[in-house]
Amino acid sequence: MNILWPSQIAYLFGGSPVHKGWLACVVGGSCLVGQIVGAILCQYIKQSRYILIGGCVLLLSFSAAMVTIEPGQEAKGVGLMFMACFSVGVVEICSLALAPLALPSEDIGAATGALGSIRSGGAAVATAIYVAILNNKLKVYIPQYVTPAAVGAGLAESSLPDLYTALTTGVFTAVPGITPAIEAAVGAANAIAAAQAFRYVWYAVIAFCCLALGAACLTVNYGEHLTDTVERKLHGKTVHVGEHHEPSEKF
Repeated sequence: MNILWPSQIAYLFGGSPVHKGWLACVVGGSCLVGQIVGAILCQYIKQSRYILIGGCVLLLSFSAAMVTIEPGQEAKGVGLMFMACFSVGVVEICSLALAPLALPSEDIGAATGALGSIRSGGAAVATAIYVAILNNKLKVYIPQYVTPAAVGAGLAESSLPDLYTALTTGVFTAVPGITPAIEAAVGAANAIAAAQAFRYVWYAVIAFCCLALGAACLTVNYGEHLTDTVERKLHGKTVHVGEHHEPSEKF
C-alpha cells in the first residue's frame, strides 16, 4: 500500500504536492487506527481466529473495490484506501502479537524474529510483483491512450518521442509544437491509461488477499493464551522486593 497509493495519487488525482502528501498519509494513519481497534478486539473478544477472518474479508472487499477507481475520484479512493489499510492494521496486530503466544515461552523471541523476517520478505516479493505489473501495463496503455489524444489535439507525430520523455519528467516545454490544449488532452489520457494499469495491480492484490483469507481460516483461537502471566521477570513480584541498599561510603 505504501508503494501503490502514492503512485496512484500522482497519476489519477490533481492538486499541489502538499495536498498529495496529505492524501498519502491515509495509509499510515488508517493502519495505526486498525492496529488500535484490533488490539482492543483481541483483548476483549477471545475468538481471535474470527477477528483475523473478518479483517481479511474486509481487506479483500475494499481491495477489490479499488479496481473501480477512475481519474478524479479522489474522495472515493481515499475512503476505500482508508478501509483497506484499516483492515491491514487489524490483521497485522492480531497475527504479529498473537502468533508467538502459542509457542513455549523460551521460543517467543525467536518466533517473533522469524515472523518479522517472513513479513518483510513477503512484502518485498509482493512489492516487486506490483511494480513489475504496473510498469508493464503502463508501457501498453500509455501509447494506446496518449498517442490518439495528442495527435487528435494537434501534436505532430514526430513530436511523440519527446512527448513520452516529457511524461516521465513532467516538463513539456521541450516538446515541439506543444500547447496548453495538447498538454491538457495528454494529461487526461495519461490518467485514464494509468487507471487501466492500476486495475491489474489491484488484481494481484486481490490474489494475495485470497491467500491471507485462506491462511486466516487455518488459524486457531489464542484466547487461552491471553493471561496476566509473565514468564520471565527481571525483578520479584514487585519491583525491588527484598533489596536492601546500604549507603555507599564517600571517599
